[in-house]
Amino acid sequence: MLRIILLLLLSTSFATAQPKGDSIIVNTPSSWIQRDISFMNNLELTSEYEVDTIAMQREISRLAITLTLMERDFYTQVHSLNLRTIYDIKMEVGAITRKVRKWQQRMRRWNDELAGKTLQIEKITGEIKYFSDHGDSLLKQSYADELTYLQWRHDRAIGNVSRILKVYTAAEDSLNIFSGRAYDLYDDADEALTRREMYLLHRDLPPIWKATQADYTASFTATVKTSFLQTLENLRFYAESSLSRIVLFRILIFLLCLVPLRMFKKKKDDRLMFLSKYPSLSSTIMGMVLAPFIFIDAPHAFLEMIFISLTALVGYLTWKEHPYLNKKAFFILILSFLLLMLLNFFVTVTFVGRIIFSLSIFLLIPLWIFYKEIPGYPIKRKKAMRAFILVIAAHIAMGWILTITGNYTLGKALILVAFDTVILSMMFYIAIHSLLDYILILTDLFNERNENIRINADLVYAHLRPLFIFISVVLILIGYLINTNLYEILIIEFRDFFTQPRTIGDGQFTFGSVAIFLGSVFLAFYIAGILRNMVGAREDSKEHRKSNIGSYLLLGRFLLICAGFFVGVVASGVSLSNFTIILGAIGVGIGFGLQNIASNLLSGIIIVFEKPFVVGDRLEIANELGRVKEIGLRATRLSIIDGSEILIPNGKLLANDLKNWTLTNNLRRLELQIPTDQEVDHAQVIGLMQQALAEIPEVIKTSPNYAVVSGVVEDMLMFTLHFWVEDSENRIVMKGKVLGRIHELFKEHKISYPRRDVWINPES
Repeated sequence: MLRIILLLLLSTSFATAQPKGDSIIVNTPSSWIQRDISFMNNLELTSEYEVDTIAMQREISRLAITLTLMERDFYTQVHSLNLRTIYDIKMEVGAITRKVRKWQQRMRRWNDELAGKTLQIEKITGEIKYFSDHGDSLLKQSYADELTYLQWRHDRAIGNVSRILKVYTAAEDSLNIFSGRAYDLYDDADEALTRREMYLLHRDLPPIWKATQADYTASFTATVKTSFLQTLENLRFYAESSLSRIVLFRILIFLLCLVPLRMFKKKKDDRLMFLSKYPSLSSTIMGMVLAPFIFIDAPHAFLEMIFISLTALVGYLTWKEHPYLNKKAFFILILSFLLLMLLNFFVTVTFVGRIIFSLSIFLLIPLWIFYKEIPGYPIKRKKAMRAFILVIAAHIAMGWILTITGNYTLGKALILVAFDTVILSMMFYIAIHSLLDYILILTDLFNERNENIRINADLVYAHLRPLFIFISVVLILIGYLINTNLYEILIIEFRDFFTQPRTIGDGQFTFGSVAIFLGSVFLAFYIAGILRNMVGAREDSKEHRKSNIGSYLLLGRFLLICAGFFVGVVASGVSLSNFTIILGAIGVGIGFGLQNIASNLLSGIIIVFEKPFVVGDRLEIANELGRVKEIGLRATRLSIIDGSEILIPNGKLLANDLKNWTLTNNLRRLELQIPTDQEVDHAQVIGLMQQALAEIPEVIKTSPNYAVVSGVVEDMLMFTLHFWVEDSENRIVMKGKVLGRIHELFKEHKISYPRRDVWINPES
């Protein structure tokens, strides 16, 4: 609103000033009058803004009722509300604040549009006033009708602007008041959650052997009914506010299931781990893993329902994939966990729920069965699996002790987090390998359809699998901390540790800025290394293709590393003065001991732009002949004909004489020296050599091939044969083919080779 008022004030002062081009306004009024009438006719200051703001105000009024009810429930019962209720309030208010941000963005867009139209209207105001004050009376009389119509459209536009500004003022005021209430409630709910999580070690119930029915605030039946109604209300509210996300999520799941079903309808790929055997099931699990990242600020019940569905799907697929598991023990664990998850929907503690959680101690029996049977399973890392089972059993035992002794909330959290960790581990295992299966499929499709670039699927798997496992471990750890209500506490501690300013001499830094810088640089080098190893020019044992992909990859890796370095500097907030000092130190280091590295790096950049050779070229340097396999930042890798590979620094390649056999074409001229007796008909010999060349398909017929008498040596004639072939790794083989055919023709036509008589002196 303030921006609109400011623009109006500025435009008013602009209107009172003398317009530019006053001679045009006075002498040629037809041009600007027609232009202004056209603008007014096309001006769309209609009721669309007013309609949109009315709809927005209606939506704000509806949400204000919901917000008022949540404020009443929260502020009047904050000490008696359980964690789930406070969490649901926070998530619902979070969804409301997202809508508020969208409306604020829409208001800014409307303000910009209205400001532009307002300035144009005020410009027309100045033109009309200037013409009325300074125009010729005859011209005023000639354009009287047009000016009257223009003035009428102008006054109408001013009225529309005034009305819309009033609507904007009311809408913005309502939006600001409402957004302030929503943000305050969100912050208060977040603070209440933090306080509750910090007091989880306090006992919230008497020991189970001392508890009476009076210690439980509601009966089991009433709690089930209340929990059911609250869950429905939360789901209804979230479905209304996030309908587009839910539809997109269903479409994503459908597409993930459709692709492998169509691909593996007729044939199976044994290289794949899950998609080939369970295409729809594994794709669904992989898609549902993305739910927490898609459904932001989702209520507790919504995410729990997705997790229950995932538990059932993961349990079924695990049982199908590992039929050697003890079925009774496995299904007892899965069904027990599903039951405990359903009890976790309860909004208040009940006697029946506490008894059921107390019976969870008997789940140590199936865990003990798995612990004993693991050595006989055909799996890897058996010791790690047994240690994992012991950790899960310890959580269940500790949770059982806390549950019966009175710390029900923390005990229940420990029991559930034990099973959550198991399900999350199984879920991420399936999701990771299903995603790798998808990447393998896409890699094969790319390699089939691209003739120049090849992606190494094995290296893709080898590099991405550890990365995905690391990310999964981090997510499982975060889930563990959230389920044990320790996440917010640790986040506060970590935030204080990483954001606290520290000083070294006159410089100031934070551990967070250092971590951001090192993380950006490491990520840039990691991605550059992946590109180097996984992507390259296609290699063919029979045909060698030249490709610029190596140069492009080198340039891309160099730019990526530079971008990672500078993004790290900017994101970490490092002072530019300190940065110049660092660059100066690097320059001194280069001057004293890193000249070669810097020279090779710059030479690599020169090779990228000048392109004296590319991947696939045949180079000869220092009597070494090889084919370019990779152009790196520091050195270029050549494959030698004997099967070895050598690394030649880029600086050496540019500093020394370099022979490129395939720079402009792949043709290669070979030479043979063939001796015969002096008595042969030299024309016949030359004809037979030409015939031999014509009969060998590898010899290039369009290039000048010729044979000549190159010398007479004692009792023999020496013939020299020159012929052209496509560049081949095996020059000896090509020479052998030509020599073999010449020898056959010589034998047929009785062309003799020179003989040497060796006399041995018996007296010597």
